[in-house]
Amino acid sequence: MDNFPFIKVFTDEQRPESWGADARDLADIINIASCGELRLALPFYTIEEMISEWAFNRFMRLYEDFRFHRGDNTLLVHILKSVVAWLWRRNLRIYNRFGYSILKIEKERGTMDGKTENKKYYLMNAKIYAKRFSTDCFSDYFNDMAKKSKTGLTDYIEYATEKATVEELKMQNSYFINSLYGNAGNGSA
Repeated sequence: MDNFPFIKVFTDEQRPESWGADARDLADIINIASCGELRLALPFYTIEEMISEWAFNRFMRLYEDFRFHRGDNTLLVHILKSVVAWLWRRNLRIYNRFGYSILKIEKERGTMDGKTENKKYYLMNAKIYAKRFSTDCFSDYFNDMAKKSKTGLTDYIEYATEKATVEELKMQNSYFINSLYGNAGNGSA
C-alpha cells in the first residue's frame, strides 16, 4: 500500500500448528514470465527524443574525431559538451519520470493446482525509484580518507606513449605480464 509491501495474516488459533502447512494454500504464487522493454507514458515526446538522439550521436562522432586529431579541449568543444549533456540529462529525467515497462506475470493459487492466470503488471520508474536514499554506510569514512590522502589519480604513472613499452609493462608487476616474460615471482615493483 502506498508503494510499501505489507502482509496481514489471520490464523485459526484452534490449530496453530497447522499454520505452516496452510500458509502456502492461502497464498498466491506469482512468477514473472517476461519483462517488456522500457516505454514512455509521455505523449508526443518522440520528436524531442529523436532530436536529442540525433544531436548526441552527431556530437559523439564529431568529438571522437576531434579528440583523435587534436586531443585538447577548446571552448567550442566545451560548449557543445555542455549542450549535449543538458539534452542527455533531460532525456534521462523524462525516462525516469514517465518511463514504464510491462511485466507478464503468471499467478497461481498456493494449492499448486496447475491453473495459472496470465496477468499484466506495470512497473513505473517514478514509483520504483522514488524516496531512495544512500545505503553506503561507510561513504563518509572513505571520503574523509580520500581527502587526507597524499596521492590521487593524477599521481599515477602514465605511459610515455599511447601504448606501454615492455619496461612499463614489467613495472606493473602483474601476474599476466610476469608469466609472459617468464619471470613470475621475481617481478620488480
